[in-house]
Amino acid sequence: MKTINILAFAFLLLFAISCDQITGDVTENPNIDTSSNNSVRKVLLEDFTGYTCGNCPAAHDVIKQLEKTYGEHLIPVAIHVGSFAEPYPEHPYDFRTPEGNAYDAFFGNSNAGLPNGMINRKKFSNSYITRHTKWASLVTTELQNEPSLSIKLNVSYNENTRKIDVSTNLQYLKNSTSQDYLVLLIVEDSIIQFQKDYRLGENQNILDYVHNHVLRGSINSAWGERVSSSDITAGKKFNFNHSYIIPQSKDWKPSNIQIVAYVYSKSLDYEILQAESAKLIK
Repeated sequence: MKTINILAFAFLLLFAISCDQITGDVTENPNIDTSSNNSVRKVLLEDFTGYTCGNCPAAHDVIKQLEKTYGEHLIPVAIHVGSFAEPYPEHPYDFRTPEGNAYDAFFGNSNAGLPNGMINRKKFSNSYITRHTKWASLVTTELQNEPSLSIKLNVSYNENTRKIDVSTNLQYLKNSTSQDYLVLLIVEDSIIQFQKDYRLGENQNILDYVHNHVLRGSINSAWGERVSSSDITAGKKFNFNHSYIIPQSKDWKPSNIQIVAYVYSKSLDYEILQAESAKLIK
C-alpha cells in the first residue's frame, strides 16, 4: 500500500509540473467603452491548451468571463499544442494544426507548461508567455491603447463548393514600417469532444466538453503575408482578397466558424497591432 501511495504522489507531481494549476483573482471591472467601433483597439488572446490538460478548463473559464466583459473587443483563439494535445487510442480526435505547432515552436508555450497564453504577442516582464491569472489586467491595459489601424472583413461562404471568400480592408491610423504582416485564421466554436478537468475530482473526464475558439488553420499561412514593401504612412489603405476551400476530409461546421484577421509587426518583436473577426455564416 505504501508503494502505491508513493507512485500516486509521483504521478500527481508530474502533472503539477507540466500542467499548471490556476489560482488567483481573474475578475476585472474596467471603465472601458466596449461599443462597436472599428477604430477601437481589439485584443487577440492566444490560449495555448490541450484536451488532457486538466487545469486548462479553468483558463477557458477566464476567457468566458473576459468575453462577457469586453464582447467583440476580445478575440480569443485556442491553440492545442504539446503532449497534452496528442491523440490517444481512446480519444483519437486531433485538435493540433501545423500553424499552432509553428507558433508553439517559435514562442515555446508548451515547454512553459500549459495552460498559458499571449496577449497581442506583447512581451510582459520580457516574456511573450503570460499566465491566465494575469489575462484580465493585461487585456484591460491593452484595450486602453489607441489602435494603429482598423481592419474590416467581408466574408462569404458557398455551401455547395465549400469555398470561403475573404476581403480584408486595412486603414492605417498611424505610421508603420514595411515589416507588418497580415494573417487570416480559421477558428471554430462549439466542438464537442473529450476534455479533462481536475476540478471535478473523480469525474474529471468530460466526454461532451464544448471546445470554443479552436484554431483550425490559416488561409494565408501561419505567418501571413507582408502588408507593404515600403514604410506605411497614416491614412494609407490596403485591400486583400483570399479564397479557401474547406477540404472534404474536414468535419468543420461552417455555421460555427469565424475568420480571425490580425496584423503583426516584425519590427516590434511580432507584436499584434490590431485584430478583427467575422462569422462565416451570419
